[in-house]
Amino acid sequence: MLHLLAAAALAQALVGTRVALPQTAKPPVIDGTLSDPQWKSTAAKIDLGWNLRDQQPANESTTVYVLTDGKALYVAFDAQERVAIQAGQRTNDAGLGNDDRVSVYLWPDGASGFSYSFNANPAGAHTASSSENTAYAPRWDSAGTLHPGGFTVTMRIPLASIKGTRSGAWGLQFARYVAVSQDDYVWQHTAQQGQGNEAMQIYSGFLAGIPAQTGIRPKPRIGVYGLTQFGSRAIGSFTSRVGADISLPVTSGTSLVATLHPDYSNVELDQQTISPTAYARFYQEVRPFFTQLNNFFNNASCVGCTGQELYTPNIPTPRAGFAVEGKEGPAAFAAFDSLGVDGRTDMAQALRLRTEDTKTALFVQHTGVTLPGASDSNTVYNLSHDSNRGLFEYLDYGTESGTAVTDSSQATRREAGAGLYAPNGGIYAAIRHLGSQYAPFDGLFGQNDIAGYDLNGDYTWYFKKSAFMPRQIVAVNLDRYHGTADGLNQSDTSLAWGADVRTKWHVRAQTGSSYLRIYDQPSIDPHGTFAPVSQNGVDLYYDYHTPTVTQLSWYTGRFGPGRVDAWTRLTTLHAGARGFVSLEADENTQWLDNGLLYRSWLEKGTYTYQSGANSSVGIGVRRIIGEFPVVSTRYPNPYLNGWNLSFAYHVRFNQSELYFVYGDANAFRTAPRFVIKLIQYAGADKGA
Repeated sequence: MLHLLAAAALAQALVGTRVALPQTAKPPVIDGTLSDPQWKSTAAKIDLGWNLRDQQPANESTTVYVLTDGKALYVAFDAQERVAIQAGQRTNDAGLGNDDRVSVYLWPDGASGFSYSFNANPAGAHTASSSENTAYAPRWDSAGTLHPGGFTVTMRIPLASIKGTRSGAWGLQFARYVAVSQDDYVWQHTAQQGQGNEAMQIYSGFLAGIPAQTGIRPKPRIGVYGLTQFGSRAIGSFTSRVGADISLPVTSGTSLVATLHPDYSNVELDQQTISPTAYARFYQEVRPFFTQLNNFFNNASCVGCTGQELYTPNIPTPRAGFAVEGKEGPAAFAAFDSLGVDGRTDMAQALRLRTEDTKTALFVQHTGVTLPGASDSNTVYNLSHDSNRGLFEYLDYGTESGTAVTDSSQATRREAGAGLYAPNGGIYAAIRHLGSQYAPFDGLFGQNDIAGYDLNGDYTWYFKKSAFMPRQIVAVNLDRYHGTADGLNQSDTSLAWGADVRTKWHVRAQTGSSYLRIYDQPSIDPHGTFAPVSQNGVDLYYDYHTPTVTQLSWYTGRFGPGRVDAWTRLTTLHAGARGFVSLEADENTQWLDNGLLYRSWLEKGTYTYQSGANSSVGIGVRRIIGEFPVVSTRYPNPYLNGWNLSFAYHVRFNQSELYFVYGDANAFRTAPRFVIKLIQYAGADKGA
């Protein structure tokens, strides 16, 4: 029944421009040129005629060619570009940063199915993403060449790496982004369309004539890893382990997922965080069991979001995990059990129902934790509506019960919000209440026991690209929250302005005030201290919108029991055609009201070398020294002095990946260890 309802809704929704997909018996050559005659003789031809930046016809030509041989989608972009072309990335699946890029967006089952994007820069380096899996990285081909007046990119996208009906009309959008000028060219558009992937989906066209493969079920995937670690006795000396991550399709949209003896060493992150900042509060999830599920959770709407009910890095290493996830008709659903040691189990379930026109959605999520002597259960409901023409509204309601909840009336979350938006900005408002005992065990909230409102808005003005300031941005925020016992306990007011200056410079300034009630001495002051934590200042960037940006920032203001000045100095330089060197020196100085002085430094340098399309090397050194600022004199920070040296090498082969790591980029001091990890894939590609 769900499939029939979805098919009927989809038939009514297919009102955009359709492209008939030409068939070919011989695939075109993927070499970054249009020398293969099939591109111009056989492929369908599409022009990207609209610029979302200026909300007017494109001022530069971008022609797209598309065809298929029944096994893959072949796409070519032929782009004219008069400004400087950005193409610094040379390694695949590592993000394209501030490079120019061309993109293919696909929605095989419409708004209710999975979404996919395939992106490449003018040099042919590529990355892919999907709502199917946050670690989606299938094997596909792209090539690019620069020529006088522009560039050409050709792509081969395997249909087997895409979940969907595999037949009929797919949602389709083509786009091109120009980093220096911020031009954003698209194929399909309306007057209401702004920038971003959601807008791409709502206003997409359609690709008709996808080869009928409905009876072919997606391939199962298994990733078997072997890991060896050896180093000093202090970190465990020698260890080795073997485990697997498994995905078994049940239908074209639903899969069973399992993990057995998973590896949480996170060596996969070391290529990107070879020298992370010392202040990270949120961590990127890379564990395959959770990356395949994360897009199904935390989909409740919010304005000025204060946290989330499921934050999977809170879940410790399980000995095994089992899950089901999928999209069938208008329903998207997922459920997992993470079976830990010592009798702990973490579980979560989520269901989202959304109409085919994407306007109305119902989302329900439950999370639970059981462990010896304690338990926690949390459920959140969300109803949202978006007119797709400038207005959205939502309602949230959450409840919690368990060992830590002694008053059910203080273990709820209630929230309502709305927004008015235009292509270049909007204004948004929410009223919310988080009870003093609303703190989901596997969630992450900055503060509970708050009741109040949040107002925020932003707008971007685009002027002629030859203007002194071709782009200016203003953002404002105001929130005020009261606690149960002591009245006002959080207040934030901020005004930020930013502008591009010519093509190389960007300046940003921020002012405002923030206050937070801190209960640091309950025996002396049971009502706490309403402490300022405000920082106001300026950021100056050179070579903005490029991979080699230089940044100088200065912020000052009250910070708890004193004043803090914070400096950031950062620059990235080319080191050959494929190498980059980054240097950073940060400094914090806090003058306390009692006369004490706290000063700290963060100094780091990194070198990365993109050794090939599927391999890279990184080495970093970092030093943290001094005493960090405090928000309460009751809890002074210790004096720190630590060096960290880390090295990471990664290479991806046809059906496997190899990581070789020294140290731990996230450790305070160098962890004297070597880690070698090999992952062998069978069946479907990584994340597919």
